[in-house]
Amino acid sequence: MIEAIRRKVRARRVGRAIEESIKSGVGLHHHQWHATSPFDAAQLDDMAAQIVEWCKDTIAQTKRPHGIDHMAVAVACAHPGDQPIASATFGVFRPLDFYRAGGVGDSVPDFVTAVDSSRVDAERPLRFAAALFSWGDVARATVFNEDAA
Repeated sequence: MIEAIRRKVRARRVGRAIEESIKSGVGLHHHQWHATSPFDAAQLDDMAAQIVEWCKDTIAQTKRPHGIDHMAVAVACAHPGDQPIASATFGVFRPLDFYRAGGVGDSVPDFVTAVDSSRVDAERPLRFAAALFSWGDVARATVFNEDAA
C-alpha cells in the first residue's frame, strides 16, 4: 500500500517536471529563413535543402536517453508579420524515419516546393520557419536527470 502511494507521488512529480520542462522550452529547437523575390523553383529547392540540413544538424544534437528518440517537426511559410500562407506538421517520428526513402526528410521539401504561389506577394519577402521538438531532450532534462531527482 505504501509503495503504491510512493509510486503515485513520484509519477505526479515526474509529470509536473515534464510539464514545466516543456513550458520552459526544453526540447524545442527552431530556426527561420528569409527569401526574396523572385520565388522560383530553384530558390524554393534551395530553401527546402537548407531546412532539411538544419533538421539533420538539429536531430544530431538531440538527446536520446535509453532510446527515447521521438521527435516532431513543423514548417510554416508566411510574409513576415502576416498569418501563415501554409504550414505542415510531420507527426511524431524517430530519427531513422527522417532519413528513409519517403520519410520526413523527403516530405519537408515536398511541402516547401508546393507552396501556393497565388497566395505569395512577389513584392514582399517570404519567411520559412521550422520547429523541431525532441522528446529525448525532455526525458534527459527530467526523468533521467539525477540532479532533478
